[in-house]
Amino acid sequence: LPVSVVEYETHRGPRLTQTQMRIHPEFRRRMLRSSKGMGADGDGFTDKEIEAAERECARAAKWRRATAALQEISTLTEGFESLKRKIKRGKWRSGESRWWEDGQMTDK
Repeated sequence: LPVSVVEYETHRGPRLTQTQMRIHPEFRRRMLRSSKGMGADGDGFTDKEIEAAERECARAAKWRRATAALQEISTLTEGFESLKRKIKRGKWRSGESRWWEDGQMTDK
């Protein structure tokens, strides 16, 4: 029987904690193997199907880590390029003179 979203939201229990959601890997495999109506033949998932899904998840996680690392590198690169432009202009901060040529440093 389908349940409306509003009805589900009003009657659902409190959110489970991370510890409560943990399942032993072997127990999870047994549940997947015995889940009726699921898998290629409807008799549960085979070990081959489970392993393929695990590999796909690991591959996706690897790509997410690589993307995050590239973002960090990109941010650093942009910072260095900005610093390089400021040094070429002879300014560290807006309106600052070439203190290394004057022999004095100005703080603004």
